[in-house]
Amino acid sequence: MAGAGVAGRRFRKARPAATRRSARRARAAVTPASHRSKSGGASVLGVEGADPSGGVFASGRVGMRRNDEKTSSLLAPVRISFSLRITVIAIILGKLHKYISSKDRARQSQPGPPEPSGTASRTMASIAERTFIAIKPDGVQRGLVGEIIKRFEQKGFKLVAMKLIHASEDLLREHYIDLKDRPFYDGLVQYMHSGPVVAMVWEGLNVIKTGRVMLGETNPFDSKPGTIRGDLCVQVGRNIIHGSDSVESAETEINLWFTPEELVDYRSCAHEWIYE
Repeated sequence: MAGAGVAGRRFRKARPAATRRSARRARAAVTPASHRSKSGGASVLGVEGADPSGGVFASGRVGMRRNDEKTSSLLAPVRISFSLRITVIAIILGKLHKYISSKDRARQSQPGPPEPSGTASRTMASIAERTFIAIKPDGVQRGLVGEIIKRFEQKGFKLVAMKLIHASEDLLREHYIDLKDRPFYDGLVQYMHSGPVVAMVWEGLNVIKTGRVMLGETNPFDSKPGTIRGDLCVQVGRNIIHGSDSVESAETEINLWFTPEELVDYRSCAHEWIYE
């Protein structure tokens, strides 16, 4: 047996150098270069990635490094895409701001509508017509203020002034100055002075004439159903409401009961739904 071992060693020694080089090349071809050690061409990872320092498997760390590299490569285009979206949004907002600003400047530079003339002018004047309406003390005491206001609002007229006032005798005598020669003049003044009065100014198309129709006749007995006096009172001495009967009387009564500062000029949001 000893002789066989010696013969084997002699046989290995007797192999030519070319054969040994061929064997090394074959092993190198089978083992990837990344798995060979710098010292002798042996596999650094071994069968399953053995660690050359202590033989501990390092496949877990290798897998983690590969996963991190894959994640980084996947996130890179996402970061670029998000940044690109932010830039695009900023550009769009900038252009939108310029567009809106140019529209505003163009709108401001446009001339206003022409002044109404002829029939249109007369219609506008009629729409701006105003009348004086007063709810008398009996109407206030009976709680009819809301009902009366509701009727004027539902008709489409605009309230431009209103106040609750305990009118002085001087104011009331001036208000009914055209009746001073009537036998009921003093009694009328005392009746109007007996409690608070709700004074109002209403505005709208033909509001003076229409307001008188809504009030009804001076005597409730002669007033038609559907009118304020026809529905809400029964006797002429307690006919609950007063309304101007002409443009001249409306102007006089409004100036008597209100100052110019108390008249509120505004455009109702319902204007386009009431007038053509």
